[in-house]
Amino acid sequence: MIRFGARNRCTRWHHDDLAGRILNSHLGHEWRVVELPAIADVVDQLGREPGEALWPEWEDLAALERKREEVGDREWSALFQQRPTPLEGALFKVGMLETWDAPPGKLAAVVRSWDLAATAQSQGNPDWTRGIKFARTMDNTYLIMDVVSLRGGPDEVFKLIVNTAAADGRGVTVRIPQDPGQAGVQQVAHITRNLAGYTVVAESPSGRRGIHPASAAWDRGARHRKVLAATSMRLC
Repeated sequence: MIRFGARNRCTRWHHDDLAGRILNSHLGHEWRVVELPAIADVVDQLGREPGEALWPEWEDLAALERKREEVGDREWSALFQQRPTPLEGALFKVGMLETWDAPPGKLAAVVRSWDLAATAQSQGNPDWTRGIKFARTMDNTYLIMDVVSLRGGPDEVFKLIVNTAAADGRGVTVRIPQDPGQAGVQQVAHITRNLAGYTVVAESPSGRRGIHPASAAWDRGARHRKVLAATSMRLC
């Protein structure tokens, strides 16, 4: 990115990173963005055809595709395509999703997995707390059953977790992330005490996620798994 001689060279990891904030500001139109993705998109600043490698003498298309398999879609999109997230999403491809009216088989496990934020909506543009309820059938079909969302402070987030667990029932495992340090331990202990009788699993966000919404990205064959969304589900 170039503006009046000033340069900002960065990897786009998030829509709201430094480059994103600059481009979305009232001065965004003054910046010239130079994007040279490893594999050309439909519109390419170098005039390449879609799918053409940036420097085929160094890495041809076959080598780039192997690298894409190695690093995964999120890293590939950020590091090599200069987009903070893949066009189709980092975890689930649009073409993977089908809808269902009733579970297509016996359920092996059901989990409500939480991604926590704790900033009141009145404070700028806070992140969302989201709880995704999903299941795995005996034939490894993944079902997205329900999504609840909230922008609120810590007390509101806590009440949402407890009330949602009561609505789901004791047969649904509650998965919550545990941040490092004493504060994370205390938060998990507080939630667990108030969910006596429920199965509560606390995991580090950087650890293996079990049957988490990211479970479709467990391994390199995950993109071939089937993911179904409930027709009655409200995506907030």
